[in-house]
Amino acid sequence: MHLDKTVHSAGGTIWCKGYLVQQSNRIPITSPTTVYIDLVNGADSIISHLILESGDLKLEAAIPIPHKLSPGYYTIRAYTSEMVKNNPNGIFYSPVYITNAASSASVESINCFQASTGKAPVEEIQIIPEGNWLINGIDNKVAVLSFNKQGQPVPIAGIVKDNRDSIVASFKTGANGSTTFILQPVKTRKYKAIITKEGAIWKEINLPDAPINAYQLAITKEDASNIYARIGLSDLLYTKTPVSYLIGMSKGRICFSAMGKGMYAVTIPKKNFPAGIAEFFLFDEKQELVSRRKIYTGLESTTVKLETDKKEYMGRSTVKLSVTITDTAGKAVPALLSVSVTDQKMVPYYFAPSFPNYSEKSNATLFLQNRFPYKDLTATEKESLLIGDNSPLALKPAQKSESDTTIDIPGITIKGHLLKSDNEPVANQPISLMSEQQRNILLFDTTDNTGYFEFRKARFYDSTLFFIYSDTKNQKVADWKISLENDKNIFQDNSSSEKYCVTDSSILQNIKSYTKSNADSFLTGNTRAWLAEVSIKSSSKKGKSDNPKNRFSNIITREQLSKLNLSSMANAIKMLPGVIMIGNQLTLRGGMQGIDNSAGADLEPLVVVDGVPAKISSGGVTDYLNSFNPYNIDYIEVLKGPEAAFYASRSGNGVIVIKTGLPGNYSSKQNNMKGFYPAGFHFAPEFYQPNYQIDAVREAQFSDNRSTIYWNGHLQTDENGKTQVQFFTADPRSTYLITLTGITSKGEIIYKQLTINRN
Repeated sequence: MHLDKTVHSAGGTIWCKGYLVQQSNRIPITSPTTVYIDLVNGADSIISHLILESGDLKLEAAIPIPHKLSPGYYTIRAYTSEMVKNNPNGIFYSPVYITNAASSASVESINCFQASTGKAPVEEIQIIPEGNWLINGIDNKVAVLSFNKQGQPVPIAGIVKDNRDSIVASFKTGANGSTTFILQPVKTRKYKAIITKEGAIWKEINLPDAPINAYQLAITKEDASNIYARIGLSDLLYTKTPVSYLIGMSKGRICFSAMGKGMYAVTIPKKNFPAGIAEFFLFDEKQELVSRRKIYTGLESTTVKLETDKKEYMGRSTVKLSVTITDTAGKAVPALLSVSVTDQKMVPYYFAPSFPNYSEKSNATLFLQNRFPYKDLTATEKESLLIGDNSPLALKPAQKSESDTTIDIPGITIKGHLLKSDNEPVANQPISLMSEQQRNILLFDTTDNTGYFEFRKARFYDSTLFFIYSDTKNQKVADWKISLENDKNIFQDNSSSEKYCVTDSSILQNIKSYTKSNADSFLTGNTRAWLAEVSIKSSSKKGKSDNPKNRFSNIITREQLSKLNLSSMANAIKMLPGVIMIGNQLTLRGGMQGIDNSAGADLEPLVVVDGVPAKISSGGVTDYLNSFNPYNIDYIEVLKGPEAAFYASRSGNGVIVIKTGLPGNYSSKQNNMKGFYPAGFHFAPEFYQPNYQIDAVREAQFSDNRSTIYWNGHLQTDENGKTQVQFFTADPRSTYLITLTGITSKGEIIYKQLTINRN
């Protein structure tokens, strides 16, 4: 996850971008997956809960912070249901500090917090044979990993004895808590490790027996060009000389394959593998997995170039930022990226960084160090981690259970209770669920005795209007009440936690200054109140509010839609001045080109439904508009020029604002339907920034106190490995930290920072 900053204000927004990747190779997951993001307090109570879908690789979110939230430390966590069940180490955690100018609590009094480490409790000592098994009569490499219950490395030493009380091996871990030793097991003998810590015997651990029917994949040596592997067999298999198959994979593709009989050696060319971590799999004659081994094939080689047009800027100035990502040969590398530009004081190095401090030169090395970042590893420590990072294998693969073969289709379950006006349950009632905004949704259920219903795996976004419908006659569905339940309780935290305290006086002072200056509270620069000074001011009658229906602007109301009796919503909008079709794109004349210069690529306007930017499919704006039933529209407003600037850079082509709602006589006319808005997939709004390319906006009298002056969570490099953005500086003098994060198509993590000055 990439967070824009780690200090925020109550009532503000936490901007973030997630990267859901395969754990083994870090390749981005493209299949649709439901992802949950929570903002929780110290008691693990959820403050904000968002649901996202990863299918479009745009896991971007804007987490709302309640205005009345108490100041102090909170935790951001991101996870899938699969991680909660089977892979807690894949869950993302990061603490954030929330300020509140209305609170009298001092920063010093709330400078500590309890936060999850993101690791499930582990055994303190792990002893793991290479390739999963011990084999009698040959040298076996065995890894030793030593951690405390918080997952931190613990230096230990020990010896290995057999059941004759003879010492057959010894070992000693370094500061990183890992090492290896060599053991040559003898048939019928048993072995145990005697662990000492601080000079005293700490514990004894029995080593696994060497099974009679096991394969072992081991790496005997490597040099600059090759990896040398050995296929070992247990006593029973050795006499049968079975066939086995070896597959080497890296970054999601097969890089090597071989087959052999009995015990044999294999030379594996390194040139076939990209830099990073490779994994080898050994299969038996029945093509069942019998042994596996990871190996580190070298430093990753992506070059990231992050540049601005200048180093020093004045207030409200334009900054041009360019990004180039290539490999060592200068070839373009596709990458998904996010970028934040934040007052450097609001991104301190403290307690737990929101994104690992990956080295540009050694992403793979630091991938091995995920349990203890910022430390160098020896070759032995790397090897022990690779041997230890291995899933257990069964000698006889277990039969797959029904749950193993179930395909988890992403979606949101809409569930709750139907109640009558007197709060009695609507029991045993067949009902249907449908949405006219998304025509592919039509679901059915029958309530139980308590009125409970459940519609599973619906795919829809926030602000989607749904209707519950009953075919039963004489049912006044409009009088029913819907009590919705949510899925906030999906998360169960079984991980360990640690107490973090911030004692750095400069950090505490920065938080005080942030709160005192009321940073990020540029409300007067974020509304149309000051835009009215630079646009044609609408008139309204005395005593009436200046809402969209009362302004002389491009408005179509429900009544007008009904009188026009047009065949589609798009045809109605095309009757407004300045709305034209260019090719097959609906276009608003008078719109401004966006600061990202995207207008030339896409001429269609931004569509905002009930305050949320709409997610437009490949059919374009016209098809999206035609999906609405005019009966469910309160009004449509078309914004062009300065008024559209409220919606930031994506408003360069104009904005179509749609306000949905049911007519006042809805219940009497259609009393067999009940409308409601369940929580859907989150769709992040556009990050707002004043458009200082407009002279009147740049000269307007308001204070721009933003600490995050730019955020973009949906960047992607082009065919040349490049991308560019533009943004504007704020009013306070400061040093801004530009942070670029992302993931390449090869699974390499991108992390690059640059500073600029606002003088």
